[in-house]
Amino acid sequence: METIKLDINRIRKFCTESSFERGERYFEEGRVEITDATPSSVVATVKGTENYRVEMQIDDTIRASCSCPYDWGGYCKHIVATYLALVQDEDVIEEILEVHEAEEARIGTLLNGATSKELRAFLCQELERSSELRSRFLATLSKSGKGKRLNDYKKEIGRLYIEASSRDGYVDYWTEIDFSSFEELAELYRSKEYFLEAARIYRALSEAIAENMDYVDDSNGYYDDNFTRFIDTFVECMLDAKQDFDQKKEYIKYLFEKYTEGEPDYCEDNYYDGLKNLCITEEDLKYWQELLEPYVQEELPGILVDVGWSKRHRVGSYISMQLHILSKLGENESFYELMERCYNFNENFCLMYAEQLKKDGEIERAIGIAEDGLEIFSNLSTRALRKFLSDLYRKSDTKKYKENLLFMFHQDRSWKHYETLKSISSDEEWKSLFGDMLDHFSQGPFGRDMRIKMFLREKMYDEALREVLEANSLSTLKQYQRELAGLSPAEYFQIYKKLIVPFIDGKTGRSHYREAISYLKMMREIEGFGAEFEELIRALKAKYPRRPAFIEEMNIL
Repeated sequence: METIKLDINRIRKFCTESSFERGERYFEEGRVEITDATPSSVVATVKGTENYRVEMQIDDTIRASCSCPYDWGGYCKHIVATYLALVQDEDVIEEILEVHEAEEARIGTLLNGATSKELRAFLCQELERSSELRSRFLATLSKSGKGKRLNDYKKEIGRLYIEASSRDGYVDYWTEIDFSSFEELAELYRSKEYFLEAARIYRALSEAIAENMDYVDDSNGYYDDNFTRFIDTFVECMLDAKQDFDQKKEYIKYLFEKYTEGEPDYCEDNYYDGLKNLCITEEDLKYWQELLEPYVQEELPGILVDVGWSKRHRVGSYISMQLHILSKLGENESFYELMERCYNFNENFCLMYAEQLKKDGEIERAIGIAEDGLEIFSNLSTRALRKFLSDLYRKSDTKKYKENLLFMFHQDRSWKHYETLKSISSDEEWKSLFGDMLDHFSQGPFGRDMRIKMFLREKMYDEALREVLEANSLSTLKQYQRELAGLSPAEYFQIYKKLIVPFIDGKTGRSHYREAISYLKMMREIEGFGAEFEELIRALKAKYPRRPAFIEEMNIL
């Protein structure tokens, strides 16, 4: 294992403390079985609620995956346990490597001694047994790039669903079908520049996922994410094939028809994105427009009536397609005619219209359309419109520019807006604006923190200290200690002292205790209270004798 540099501290960088502690326990309980190894990788089975497969590559960094459903940040406890096994059980790894190397040497000897007839017979037998091997054989040796039919690929993918399904035919939550063998096959065709065959495989994958979505619990988005990736790569393969319009035409129609079918409905935008990427020439765009026209004529009246969300989304998407095509074709008159009818349909259309007007030099009209959008749409959806207006107001209307900056600061809490507004305001104006900002942030979950930050920016340290002390929050004390504790160390220390015991009492567990220790460390940094701090530590140790993990963590103080 010369290429693997093993160190327990390496894995700590890639996981949470909780995962590390649980991984330690799993390793100590003997739950890890290393099943395969090379000089820079390992495969292991870790026994948990189920048996989980861990694959790990270790060279300059650590790359690992696990079949468990963990998704809370960093590597899971199974990966940690496997890494600890590598550190602690090097003899086991060396033994596996020796077996692996001996097997490779033996295979090499047998290959050198085998006749072509023997090899052919063996290969034919294995090809008969494995459809995956047959597919890879065809991809590797085919001179035409011809693989299987679309439906044959889909049938093979369908068998994966059957194998993964429970008795009621449903693929349960966290059951993630492994599509990698098909992806690897497609990439093999791509590497040999057989792009259409690779596209066929990715199309089969996307269609299989779409057709089986009603039988899958996809709460974690695994199949949705794969569907998106497969459609995107399908289009990439089509572009790599560099087909002319007549060859590409059927695929444009395919993506459009899939979009109009809306199955699965929450993935339909992937087909739209595919069309935008695939349709790059004037012929492509005009053909897409021809396919779209009947739908636009049928749905356009829907923008004038109150319709449900689903209908509204569909109407908007058809109009968006038409606007995209008109813009790409440079048909400005038709673009403006349609925009005038529907810019008030949603904020995206409104912004698109305003941006096109600006591009064409119609600045006043662009401002008017964007301002209409501010009146029509909710504040939460007008950020992009306000940013657009900010750029124009800066050159044309100082008053509106300031009002817009103030609104955006209230909405986004961006200090860039704050500093810009301050730089263009007189001292008297700024005093009034600052008061308005403080009033705005007098409520809400971010209010106090924003006021503290504002006071610090203005070097109003006494006011900032008052806010911090009134917060009665250990995390707030810690966050601003460097700037403010020196103004009133006694008050700062006493509030820490008042809050620390209730905090410790609130929970148990090593991660909670470590957070408590972090606050105690900050208390210790306040000068002039060394004796009182030591007395507090003694009192805490006396109060919690039945919390050995807490006492152990306190020993680092």
